[in-house]
Amino acid sequence: MNRRKVRKNLFYYGGAIGAGLLWGIAMALLSDTVVNPWLPAGMGFAFGAVCLPPAVSLVMRCRPCKPSLFVMVLDTLLYFAFMIPLGMVLMLGINSMTAKNSEMRMTEVVVAKHSETGSRYRTVGRRRVYQGEEHRYYVDLILPGGHTKKIRVATDRYVRTRSGRHSEVGLRRGCFGFDVIDSIPLKKD
Repeated sequence: MNRRKVRKNLFYYGGAIGAGLLWGIAMALLSDTVVNPWLPAGMGFAFGAVCLPPAVSLVMRCRPCKPSLFVMVLDTLLYFAFMIPLGMVLMLGINSMTAKNSEMRMTEVVVAKHSETGSRYRTVGRRRVYQGEEHRYYVDLILPGGHTKKIRVATDRYVRTRSGRHSEVGLRRGCFGFDVIDSIPLKKD
């Protein structure tokens, strides 16, 4: 296998892994932000579209020959798979970092409670593996803007929380106008 083909494959694999990591970071930032998820995705797409002409001209200058249509489509898909989450990470990260310290307190309603059971493995000896169960507890909240948030809570909070009860949530306003969830203290019954 020649070096050029190896470099090209590494470029595509590295780009796919980088895009996956960026998507994970974007989803983590989106979980703490009270916003319709399509809005940051659309802004990330716009960021990618604005940066597309310089990227195309740079790639065309670096290539010795004109690529095939398949390679151009693959490059475009990889570009947008990388640039959309990059735009989301930049926008949501700046929004979270510049959120003002003054907290807004709003009341939300506990809609539902549910739990999930998963298996967890751990090694207890040289070749022995123990399988245990792990319980995760979640509470669904409706925030004042109509957004629904699924939040993982501790066992004692899960037991004390009742559906239909009101609680307060601490929100901070970011520079892009998106509210960032600061704290969700569930009231004790």
